[in-house]
Amino acid sequence: VVAQKVKEAEITEQDSLLLTRNLLRIAIFNISYIRGLFPENYFNDKSVPALEMKIKKLMPLDAESRRLIDWMEKG
Repeated sequence: VVAQKVKEAEITEQDSLLLTRNLLRIAIFNISYIRGLFPENYFNDKSVPALEMKIKKLMPLDAESRRLIDWMEKG
């Protein structure tokens, strides 16, 4: 029973980390779009059903956009 509760806590912690990373990525990409850091055609509209929202997803169309995506995905 204790081991099961520990496992549930790990899953919850992992889910929390994943959600935080995804929300940070969404925020950075949307700020990049709103501030005009990249041309509008560098972004695709993407629906996120779990959050019931649409976001702008940055596409790796040049070295700078690829670098930002890599920072967000790989650290």
